[in-house]
Amino acid sequence: MLVIVWMFIHQNLLIVYDELTITIFAYCLYIRFRQLNDQLNRTKDQRLPVTYWVEMRELYNSLACLTKVLDNHLSWMTLVCFGANLYHICSLLLRIISPDNNIWSNLSMMYSLLFTLTRTFLAALMASSVHEESRRPLAMLYSVPSDAYNGEIYRFQMQATHDEIAITGCNFFSLNRSFMLTVAGTIATYEIVLLQFNSLNENIGPPRNMTNICNRVLRLSGE
Repeated sequence: MLVIVWMFIHQNLLIVYDELTITIFAYCLYIRFRQLNDQLNRTKDQRLPVTYWVEMRELYNSLACLTKVLDNHLSWMTLVCFGANLYHICSLLLRIISPDNNIWSNLSMMYSLLFTLTRTFLAALMASSVHEESRRPLAMLYSVPSDAYNGEIYRFQMQATHDEIAITGCNFFSLNRSFMLTVAGTIATYEIVLLQFNSLNENIGPPRNMTNICNRVLRLSGE
């Protein structure tokens, strides 16, 4: 029993460590993209020389390359982390709707579920902010006056439009806002399926108590 408890705690600590690692690196990337966007905001609607846009585009390209390098090192960690959290959340939902639990067991599982959901949401939110900040320069680039438009701005626009800058899980998924909605929909769908199976098992399984027996007799007599 102690070995099982130790393995459970050790596994949770590893998942928390992975989440903290992803969150810290994502926050650093977010800050760097935020600084670039602040610099572009300060010069919005100004007519600037080509050298300025060369510097901004090269800085953006350096941040994009840095994101890809970090993603190559963190992709397996991201995949394992979010996969384990999704499995843990679905497992807790299955145990919570089980009719054999007592109130203390349900309370402990609800606490664990809320804690896991909070950790997963915060890590995904911070990682998705990298993708959101990498898309922000587009609005500023499209607002450049026509007489100040040049080839470097066009190259900047093309890179910001077509380059997918995000933290991924081995390229199976990208951490952005739509990913968070997809995970939420997956969890909701899984819970609905579990509730349907649970209701089906109660209808076709053996009666558990006198109330179920009476309800089944009344239902059969009505038919």
